[in-house]
Amino acid sequence: MPKYNMIYNDISTVIRKPQGRVEPAGAWRFLSLFAINIVLLMLRRPDAVANPQFWAEDGVVFFRDQIVHGAWGSLFHPCAGYLNLIPRLVAAFASLFPARDAPLIFNLCAFMIAAMCCSLFSLTWYRHIVKSDWLRTLLCILMATAFYVDELIGTITNIQWYLLVAALLLLLLPTEAYEQAPAWLRYMPAASCLLIGLTAPLAMLLIPLCIWSAVGRKGPAKLAPVVVVLAALLQVCIVVFVSPGGRPVPSGGLDQLIASSLMGVTYRVVLTSMLGHSLEHILAQGVALGTLVVMTVRLTSMWWGSDTFRRWQLAVSV
Repeated sequence: MPKYNMIYNDISTVIRKPQGRVEPAGAWRFLSLFAINIVLLMLRRPDAVANPQFWAEDGVVFFRDQIVHGAWGSLFHPCAGYLNLIPRLVAAFASLFPARDAPLIFNLCAFMIAAMCCSLFSLTWYRHIVKSDWLRTLLCILMATAFYVDELIGTITNIQWYLLVAALLLLLLPTEAYEQAPAWLRYMPAASCLLIGLTAPLAMLLIPLCIWSAVGRKGPAKLAPVVVVLAALLQVCIVVFVSPGGRPVPSGGLDQLIASSLMGVTYRVVLTSMLGHSLEHILAQGVALGTLVVMTVRLTSMWWGSDTFRRWQLAVSV
């Protein structure tokens, strides 16, 4: 037991209690990178600015509900079984301008929010995770440019995927960052986590990290993980107890969700980043099927040539 306690203390020291005094956040580097990431994201989808249009729920849900029910009336309307607070707020902001400008405002807000989420890691507060400022900055640029996310860029409907990254980083803020920040700024991470939790239901995946992060913290540093847990539980209650009222609802069961997630990460994140979209598409259509056939034949032959205990091992492995 002493050995395991020592390992836990070492890990806690590296992640939560960095050595030395936390330096200023590096605001100018963050703001510069924020502007650069906005440009890089726009270059990936220039049509979102040159020929702005609504994408999916942007128009038929968020823009429409704001017109029909008003800003406050539609703010807490669930869509697809959960709350979408930030897109609703963007729709309310866009209502202050002529309707013809709404698609452009939606897209610009999506670019700015995504760029902010992709730039957070450059702050010096995260030196306890990656010490080099330049390496963290490079990772932020790669986050905005490297992954094949054609339907995520410049669409306020899918901004929740970027927000999940921001929530993870806000939970990893060291306590020293709260101590050095001005009093009014100490509650910004909690407020941001509340907005994210009421927009991205996948924040519930961060609950174990929230519980671990809240242990031993006090004041504003403890508030952010608590807010994420409460917002995630509220999203779960809405999914379970609130009637969809004719709105789109998630389709498929848990097995389909797990299979789709694994396939999405494998092909759309890992293989696309390594091989490019064209080669990944060929791989998905041809080589993957051939590999599956070979693996099936091999596993079948191993099954028939094994004793009972070995078959149980194969079954559990598969």
